[in-house]
Amino acid sequence: MGAAASGAVCPGSGTGMCWQNLAMPNGKPGDHWLTDLVHWNRAVFGEPIDGLLRQVVALGGERILDSPPWQEQLWDTWPAWGRSESKDTKIAAMIQPLTELRDRLQSEARERGWEVE
Repeated sequence: MGAAASGAVCPGSGTGMCWQNLAMPNGKPGDHWLTDLVHWNRAVFGEPIDGLLRQVVALGGERILDSPPWQEQLWDTWPAWGRSESKDTKIAAMIQPLTELRDRLQSEARERGWEVE
């Protein structure tokens, strides 16, 4: 069976490069911890982590959270992949660094003249 018959997509004629047409996340609940938290207002990691993450996003820190090293750490510990004692320990260990990130973003916002709660 050829690539076209198998449902593969071949972008270049004669390149030999083909890939399967795989389903991609489409923003529905459960696709990504960040959209679940911000868009769908769902509990993701549990408090106080969810509250800290929402505060960081409200202070303009979404790009920070969705970039290394936070991106990998949050994705790997997302409880949607299952809970374990090890994951719960890693989640609890994020409280202090997230608090520090939130505080830094609040301070920077105040320095720029923003009113911050």
